[in-house]
Amino acid sequence: MKIFLYLCFAAASLGLCASLTTGNTQAFSALQERTYSNFTIFQPNVLTPLATPPLARDATCGKKNQPSLAGRIAGGNVATPNEYPWQAFLQISQEWPVFQDYVCGGTLISNQWILTAASCLDGASLIKVYLGAHDLTATTEWQRIMFTTTDYKKHPSWNAQTLNGDIALIKLPVLVNFTSYIKPICLPSTNDPSHNGDTVYLTGWGRTSGSGSVGPLSPVLRETTTTVITNSECYAIYGNVVTDNIICSSGAGGRGICPGDNGGPMGYMNADGTFTQIGVASFFAAAGCENSLPSGFTRIRNYVNWISAETSIPIPNSAVLIVDSPSLKLFFASSMIAIQCYLLS
Repeated sequence: MKIFLYLCFAAASLGLCASLTTGNTQAFSALQERTYSNFTIFQPNVLTPLATPPLARDATCGKKNQPSLAGRIAGGNVATPNEYPWQAFLQISQEWPVFQDYVCGGTLISNQWILTAASCLDGASLIKVYLGAHDLTATTEWQRIMFTTTDYKKHPSWNAQTLNGDIALIKLPVLVNFTSYIKPICLPSTNDPSHNGDTVYLTGWGRTSGSGSVGPLSPVLRETTTTVITNSECYAIYGNVVTDNIICSSGAGGRGICPGDNGGPMGYMNADGTFTQIGVASFFAAAGCENSLPSGFTRIRNYVNWISAETSIPIPNSAVLIVDSPSLKLFFASSMIAIQCYLLS
């Protein structure tokens, strides 16, 4: 007997789902549903061009502002305002195949580029990008800025049937001035470790309650911590959609992404306290985002060369970032002991 599971993808906001069997056969169906905001987003400050362009990146990427809390995005804890200064909220207008507006998440990776999911931008005609936001219904968030753009790039390998290449870049129309409330997150190296068993951080304004994928969006940014599971574990649940280009988080305790969170970050905290984005939210089980099944993310390390080529953002120094993995720290420590023993012999 085949056991059918359902996978919501094309980033959860599209409401596109795939039925998967334990035999790894796939049959996809579009539910023709987007994630809409259920509240009024007040107009923030208008962003104007800078007289002197700042550097594309600086030494402070990935520095959050407040200690984090452990909870769930779905019905979980509210983040401290501007705790994650790289978080972006996206309102996207679509003209094809039907006219509609929907929402996604994203991250600031330089003073001119936002990283998000390719599935968020299928058919996109206009994108509103909000930075420095926390409570989207507030009228007093003076640090919040918004601007519109039509300039974006989806990865050339993006395939809505296989979910491969679910990653995209949005180019801002003006350069962003980094502040305490608006700062970029760090990118991984091409040799970033698998992070299996590592604690990771998920953030977003996605749905917080309801049955399955139905429920209200959160007007405030929420956060959760969870752990990375192996691709073998994730493959056993979702089948062929899980390739080396995917990294999965455990759904234990109902912690994971929901509709509206897609395009947002999976962040890893390095030993020095800085954050590196290692995944872009892509899919979750259609049975619901609180059912303890894994969430799927695009593995950024496999796309940093493309990101660098499109944005001119330098690829991080592999030797420095790799050491931040606990397993590799143990490896290097063991190697150094072995070398010392050899020299003393």
